Amino acid sequence: MSVYRKIEKRISETVLIAKMAQRICPFLSPNYIKAVVRNMRICSGFRYTPAEAFRLGFFAPDFDTARLAKFISRKRLTKIQKKLNPEDRADLAKDKGLFYRFCLESSLRIPQLYLLCYDKTSWLDCLNNLPRVSSQQKIEFVTGKLPHQFVLKPIRSAYGKGVAVFTRNHTGFVDTNGSSFTPQELVKYLESDYPDAFLIQERIQNHPDIVALTGSGALQTVRFITLIDKKGQPRLLHAHFKPITKPDIIIDTHIEGLLGNVEVPVDIEQGILGPGNQIIDTGQGILKIIEHPLTGKPFRGFKLPGWKQACRLATSAAVKFLPLRTIGWDIALTPDGPCIIEANVWWDPPNQHLVMDKITEQMSDNI
Repeated sequence: MSVYRKIEKRISETVLIAKMAQRICPFLSPNYIKAVVRNMRICSGFRYTPAEAFRLGFFAPDFDTARLAKFISRKRLTKIQKKLNPEDRADLAKDKGLFYRFCLESSLRIPQLYLLCYDKTSWLDCLNNLPRVSSQQKIEFVTGKLPHQFVLKPIRSAYGKGVAVFTRNHTGFVDTNGSSFTPQELVKYLESDYPDAFLIQERIQNHPDIVALTGSGALQTVRFITLIDKKGQPRLLHAHFKPITKPDIIIDTHIEGLLGNVEVPVDIEQGILGPGNQIIDTGQGILKIIEHPLTGKPFRGFKLPGWKQACRLATSAAVKFLPLRTIGWDIALTPDGPCIIEANVWWDPPNQHLVMDKITEQMSDNI
């Protein structure tokens, strides 16, 4: 990067920091000036974006900079992850088609695959391992092979973008937005409007205990962060449960607090939840959430069902995905046991749980 470009970037960042500080403190008050100076130093020295720093509460007048060791910026974490995960193997997790097929070959439980499509012109019927090329073949597949409910996903996406759940009705199908499709219209939609590469898979159900806690039937997973250490042994570095805590949301992703969902740390040894942690977009920082906002049931003390089996699934999967050495797994806890939903090579830092110092220490010690 040229010197001119660096100066331009620094000025732009400073202007953004100044604007964000005004959302927390009165303009030119002592707290405002402190927030601007503090975050210029944090963003420059610790490689946070101003938006990251704002969401994590670094602009708040009472933020204690001694707590910075408990956090890490996305840029700094990615730098560590790239020392553990070969970039040329990242597609094994990022490409959901490759990922699910590798899981099947490795005898790892995943949702049933019904369809894979990489170029829209040709569909692969995964139930029969047959191509579906013509419009008539596709309509017949949609009409006769898909179950009452199924999930549609882009093959390359993150944070739940493009995910939709379809349910059969008397004319065809209806999605989570209430849009109805005849079989012919669904095929046309997949061929013309949806991303080039997509898959259709089984809709996995939550364990009844999770539905009772959250009041939501939408899939809610546990994020497991694994590391293969220098001796080749898998470690569980961290786990948090991702309950859906707002009505009409069908994905449990957090997206740095933008969806309003809560994340709840899990005691890895026992599978018991603590109080939830939430990041909101006001710059207040991390809020402690004691009860589920929809059901009023406490998070603390809730024991996740099938916990030991889920831990074993995460660690066994971690070994099979070598040479990728650190992965963030999203695992569903179902009535039939744990099921892998996704894997993330460049997983986001779970900063709201204030454990990144411990996590990065183990990662750095095993590079």
